Amino acid sequence: LAERYAESARQSVPVTSVGLQAKAQSLLGNLAHEQGKPGDAEAHYRRAAALFEAIRDNAAVAWQLAAVGQTLLAQGRTVEAVAELRSAVERLPNDLLLQTELGWALWQLGQARAAEAVFTGVLTLDGGNASALRGRGEMLAERGEPSSALRDLNRLSATALPSVRAARGLALAQLGEQAEASAEIKVALTDAPRHGPV
Repeated sequence: LAERYAESARQSVPVTSVGLQAKAQSLLGNLAHEQGKPGDAEAHYRRAAALFEAIRDNAAVAWQLAAVGQTLLAQGRTVEAVAELRSAVERLPNDLLLQTELGWALWQLGQARAAEAVFTGVLTLDGGNASALRGRGEMLAERGEPSSALRDLNRLSATALPSVRAARGLALAQLGEQAEASAEIKVALTDAPRHGPV
């Protein structure tokens, strides 16, 4: 129903109302994303970015590029996703949310050192940034640096996401704390039994 109304609104907006056209395309992208149609979402976000570019709304372009990056990640096109997220960050270099999204994409691409540098940069500006703490902590645990991983992971909520608990369990196991590690991993598996990384 929302999609039908958004499409109707898009068609009724005059072509000269570029900002409204851009917002309608972005909304259609959000709806496609919610419906699990990343290819359709990507097309809408790209159109929205081009329209926002035409009216020189740099921040809106950056957010549409980030959305494109997320849809590309969902399609398994990680190299392209990183390029789009880098473009978004170049437009809004001080936006920590965009920075952390880039960090996650770099890690998925296998560029752990670059991802760690991005997460560390975010934490330099905002030491309590949960997404950056989570990203760096999970990555350090995976890389076999348990003490450093726990420094980040232990700063997150005790009711953290299953992936955080699993990473904490991995780091504890690497330190020989088997009972604590087993407890963390058991909770993570109970909370997310079908989550691949967990």
